[in-house]
Amino acid sequence: MALIRKVVLWDNELFVYDDGHIEKRFRGTTKMHTISQRLVDGYRKIHLKKQDQKYTTVAVHRIMYLAHNPLWDILNVSTSNLIDHIDNNRTNNNIENLRVVNSQQNCFNRIAKGYYWVKRDKKWRARIIINYEAIHLGIFDTELEASNAYQTAKLKYHII
Repeated sequence: MALIRKVVLWDNELFVYDDGHIEKRFRGTTKMHTISQRLVDGYRKIHLKKQDQKYTTVAVHRIMYLAHNPLWDILNVSTSNLIDHIDNNRTNNNIENLRVVNSQQNCFNRIAKGYYWVKRDKKWRARIIINYEAIHLGIFDTELEASNAYQTAKLKYHII
């Protein structure tokens, strides 16, 4: 377990380790204690006290990303500054698994079929969503053809 670096959020001095372990120094001492991490919606999160003395919840993956990228703005929680888990494992906070994306890109690695059965036509229809618009990929006789059309379009359109 190697120390990556110290991160300061508000008045909190956090010491971030490469395995996602986070410690905090007791105020006015050199003693350290481990900050407990809770799972909330599958993400590891911690509680930190802000300047106004109120507690807030911060995702560990955002702290890990900041530890490796000190110029990144962790306080910017806009939809264009999200942290994506590339492998879809919300507890895998290794830096190689984290990247900054916008909200649309964050959905790209989500598991989706991209096709559905149309009862009226007795056929399979495939489509993909880009910039909040559905792109029709075709109507197919088999589920496999519809799935292949979606997977091909995903490689073309879902690029980060």
